[in-house]
Amino acid sequence: MDNLSHDDSDERLKALKDVLRRGDRGAVPALVERLAAEQVSRLRVALIFALGKLGDRAVVDVLAPLVDDADSNVRVRAIDALSAAGGGAADPVLVQAIGASDDAAVRDRAAHHLAERRGPDLVGLFTRMLASEKVWKREAAVRALAHFDAPRVVSLLV
Repeated sequence: MDNLSHDDSDERLKALKDVLRRGDRGAVPALVERLAAEQVSRLRVALIFALGKLGDRAVVDVLAPLVDDADSNVRVRAIDALSAAGGGAADPVLVQAIGASDDAAVRDRAAHHLAERRGPDLVGLFTRMLASEKVWKREAAVRALAHFDAPRVVSLLV
């Protein structure tokens, strides 16, 4: 795990792969620390992936700001990692991403993860959001509902 801070990015990647191979959840604090310092895009993406695999709800606060990162790969991987690690604690971040992100891939991934995990529970939420005075909430609801394949949803969108 010491190699997570190695000067050579290839060595850092090897160390990260080793942590993942071992399923070492105890390494999460070191991964969070490394993510904050990492400048290499492919390693940032790999660290986010690792946090999604090894982390839990505690990493939501670390990953949430990355949904607005300048790097599109980081944004999309952050959505995936939030869904994997954060469970229901990540839902507010995912809903906000659907409505607020300028990145279509981020919006689609967030909607996909919410629909996949929460299914029918979310139809009610998004139905209520369709009546909101806030435009971003209505737009988020439409984007999210488009991922559901149910007659009830189709009638809401037409």
